[in-house]
Amino acid sequence: MKGNFEHSQEWKFEYMHRLVQSLGLSLVLLSHWQQSDYPLLPLIFITLLLLYPSLTFKMSVYPQAFSNFKLIVQTIRCIDGIIIGTLLCLLVSNPLLDLGILLACASVYLRLPKASVISTALGVIIAVVLAQFYSLPRVEITLLIQAIIIFLLIGFAVSCELVKNLIYAQLADKYQSLSKINSDLRLHTFRLSKYLSPVLRKVILAGGDVRVTAQEKTLTIFFSDMQGFSKMSEKLSSEELTWVLNSYLTEMSEIVFQFGGTLDKVIGDSLMVFFGDPDSRGAKTDATACVCMALAMAEAMEGLKQRWIARGINSPPSLRMGIHTGNCKVGNFGTENRLEYTALGSAVNLASHLESAAGGGEIIVSEQTYQQIKHLVYCVRCEPIKIKGFDEPVVAYRAIELHKRQCLKQSIVSQ
Repeated sequence: MKGNFEHSQEWKFEYMHRLVQSLGLSLVLLSHWQQSDYPLLPLIFITLLLLYPSLTFKMSVYPQAFSNFKLIVQTIRCIDGIIIGTLLCLLVSNPLLDLGILLACASVYLRLPKASVISTALGVIIAVVLAQFYSLPRVEITLLIQAIIIFLLIGFAVSCELVKNLIYAQLADKYQSLSKINSDLRLHTFRLSKYLSPVLRKVILAGGDVRVTAQEKTLTIFFSDMQGFSKMSEKLSSEELTWVLNSYLTEMSEIVFQFGGTLDKVIGDSLMVFFGDPDSRGAKTDATACVCMALAMAEAMEGLKQRWIARGINSPPSLRMGIHTGNCKVGNFGTENRLEYTALGSAVNLASHLESAAGGGEIIVSEQTYQQIKHLVYCVRCEPIKIKGFDEPVVAYRAIELHKRQCLKQSIVSQ
């Protein structure tokens, strides 16, 4: 929009200049009409000169109609130079008028790109060479013609100043309008960010795909909920319940984002998070980051429970978590009008079942996740878990703590 506006204003400005230079040369040719051996020739030139400004402006309105509009623009600049050069050669006996014409031309063409200045200068040189070759006569014009040309130059200078001020005013209005639009977009983006994880938000704002599509990836999936939350919520007022839930979700979501997880769903007190999409750091690092996140959540949960007890909430719930690493279908699911970015598959179901099988304060990980983290996280093998939909009991482990707690935690966060 801004480029089209500047383009149109530039050509309006040049139209005014072409009109002045064409009228000036037409007046000079008209004064020389009776002295010419071929009186029809000046009339033809005058007609073409009077049509020239309008024709070039019409061409500028529809640049898409020409396959090589840039070449046409440079050709027009060269013709401008020929007109200016011819006018200067005819008025060589009137140095003051030549000086005024030169100043008027400089005020226009020195604002143009370098290529346009060169094309115009080339046109002036062509006109001067042709004038010398064909011995172009020096025209003695009457005082009336001189006065008209001077009036045109003064009128052009005044018009230029008025047009310049108008353009500046219009640009200022457009700048204010664009600034307001940008401010509104920033506000809407900020509000939208409340519903998306930083990783996903970054992908979308960078122009990521938002079509109905999915791909298979190896993800580490995490589920959690608060054991005993439903029973506790029945004893709390709506204000207390809101405060407990918001403090819990705020604390946990910050930990998710700290470790680079994608927060997929928040359903009541339940969270679904996965690692490995949209950005993956490798299956081992993704799994380790997920388990480190779970351990950080368990630690944060103890602090939350102390805060809730201090507010008079007795027997606060405990956090239980389940983690599994496996292949999933991940991407945008739904319709073209309503999409949900999520992960689907048996690996997701298994992670959910592991969370359901966990006790209060426990982090249960599958065999696949354990193989990725066993060199970094101390785990204890659990009794095989019978899960509906799986033929054999699932081997699982309870994650206890990091082997190198502080060092590893800092490493995961920095990655």
